[in-house]
Amino acid sequence: KVIVFFTNLVWDAANVDRDEVFEGFDQAIIKTAMRYIDNPGVKILVRTHPAESVLGTNLRFQDMLPRGLLNIQVIEEALEINSFDVIEMADIGVVHTSTIGLEMAMAGKPVFVLGNTHYKCKGFTHDPVSIDEYFSELQKLLNYCSDNDDNRANYQNEARKYFFMMMFLYQQKIPLKYESNEFISYNYKSFMDLYFEDTVMKKIIDCVFDSNSGHFVNWD
Repeated sequence: KVIVFFTNLVWDAANVDRDEVFEGFDQAIIKTAMRYIDNPGVKILVRTHPAESVLGTNLRFQDMLPRGLLNIQVIEEALEINSFDVIEMADIGVVHTSTIGLEMAMAGKPVFVLGNTHYKCKGFTHDPVSIDEYFSELQKLLNYCSDNDDNRANYQNEARKYFFMMMFLYQQKIPLKYESNEFISYNYKSFMDLYFEDTVMKKIIDCVFDSNSGHFVNWD
């Protein structure tokens, strides 16, 4: 059985204070590896974030892992192995906040989410609230290799619906004017014009500010 941990960038501010089960994603990897170190039937893979190679970094995630745990194999970006090929070989995925957890769920694979991210607890991931619950659910999946067919199909369908919502319904274009791919100006002369004339942006702004108070912040 193959458990794949997909890491975030160590220096990405989006990961700050997002831990909910372990004190750091590196601890999740280490403790899982230690739990199965004497079990030759369980393989631990760590897929480092592609941006470590694309953008470069002085702090690689694998440098945070001890070298003595021989049942951990790191798949570095420099090896030029596609992350979706890694998903295919995986039986179970574990993520902190990375979007690849959503993509893995769309592929019909069981995924554990250990950090506070937007697609957690939406009905298609495993979302343990404690270390004991994590290992209990993980062992159940290892015993049966994956969720049953009905659960797997349902998780996959829900993940795909969420992805569609996120990419095609939730995303909205900011009202800007471009010419030859160069920014020219905003579509509105003032923030108040934007608020009262663009119905979509008005809904977004109302979600940010407390519209129930009866007061609107004048940004002019």
